[in-house]
Amino acid sequence: MKKSNRQDVEEQLSRLPSIKDHQSREILYQAVNEKLHRKKKRVPSWLGPGFAVCAVLILLAVFIPVFMSQHQQLNTQPSTQTSDKASPSLENPENESSTWSAAKEGEESSEAPDASLSIMEDEWFTFVYPGRNAEVVIPVSTHDALPFTKEIAEEKGLSDRLLQNVEIDIDEAAEKAEVTFPDEFDPAGTAYVQMLMESIRWELEGKGVQTIALNRPSYDSVPMGNYGELDSLDPISEGEYMFKLYQYNAQSPTYLAPVPTEGKPSLEEVLNLMKEKGGGTYIKPSVPDHVEFAVDKAEEGHVQLDISHQEWRSEQELILMIEAVSATARHFGMSRVTFGGMGVEEAGGYDLTKPVDLPAPFNVEP
Repeated sequence: MKKSNRQDVEEQLSRLPSIKDHQSREILYQAVNEKLHRKKKRVPSWLGPGFAVCAVLILLAVFIPVFMSQHQQLNTQPSTQTSDKASPSLENPENESSTWSAAKEGEESSEAPDASLSIMEDEWFTFVYPGRNAEVVIPVSTHDALPFTKEIAEEKGLSDRLLQNVEIDIDEAAEKAEVTFPDEFDPAGTAYVQMLMESIRWELEGKGVQTIALNRPSYDSVPMGNYGELDSLDPISEGEYMFKLYQYNAQSPTYLAPVPTEGKPSLEEVLNLMKEKGGGTYIKPSVPDHVEFAVDKAEEGHVQLDISHQEWRSEQELILMIEAVSATARHFGMSRVTFGGMGVEEAGGYDLTKPVDLPAPFNVEP
């Protein structure tokens, strides 16, 4: 600030009237002290959260009864899956991966089954799924009239069923099946066509069909890639296949997989071939390499096997062998098998001290 301006300000201030505080020091001290110790009224810290808790409780009181009512209604609705799983013929507590033991336990049960369950036990549906590498097909038997969805098939290590848009009609009197494809059907790839034809043959296996006719609504034949136009397929014949084990990975189930035989081998020859590797990427031998078979007698649908072996590595190994041998023997026209020389009396629900009856379905799924 300049000196002249400062002098002007001082002269103006000197003309102002004087201001004096006539209060005593005691009064001033008391007034200041009261202001310093005066308490402000604050809103309680719990008031905000308290309102929030009350609002939540009101919402719960409104919505919980509605939710419980809906949940109770869902639980009281009938479920076809639950009734299927209650069937005694589908339970196998001793071995979940066993493909025939579940059906066998139902047959041997001493309790009288419920009439509705007996009807279901007589009705089997077979659906066929290609393996993941399109080298084999896996027939799966179930009481459910619907096939696996693509997602469930993949969970089980299988590919999606190929016959989704194909209509199959069976004339039991004429022992003939008619398989109808869409007019626009035009497959590509030899592997796909091979899996498709095998799927048809295996879904009709055991249906008493002697003729399989192929057609489309506007045509009397069906294009089958490198096989050309086909109007029929040969049904599966006895001795055409043996059964090995298919498993995609350690988490997926083990299934019996039909593997073609070469030539016309005997049952004894086929049983010993089941120890060998081969048949597909995810295919394993169904008979341990330390086992030797000899057919002691085969007559009137009953084959008696004389089996020599070393120590069984596990009960699972033994059960899978019994099931694969049983499926192969049935494919050769047998209805009973006697397992001689096994060294055990029972495995997975099978009584090995007497002939084992061969039930029709295998790869049973609840």
